[in-house]
Amino acid sequence: MLKQITEYVIVALLSIATIAHLGKLAYLYFKPAFLKRFDFISNPVPSKTYLTLYYVLTVIVCVYAITTRVSSVH
Repeated sequence: MLKQITEYVIVALLSIATIAHLGKLAYLYFKPAFLKRFDFISNPVPSKTYLTLYYVLTVIVCVYAITTRVSSVH
């Protein structure tokens, strides 16, 4: 039960990160007007909150990848 909840939370966080990164990439290359409303996307200098979220999600992905790899070996 706890493992399923953890997997759903990780998938949700990864989905949020993916959407945010795709939005940032779209803004960097195409600069669409509707993305200018979002400060965290249109701001060229990342904030401390954005960097913290990025690094936390990166660590979660690494831990998830390591644990799934280790569990699939045994």
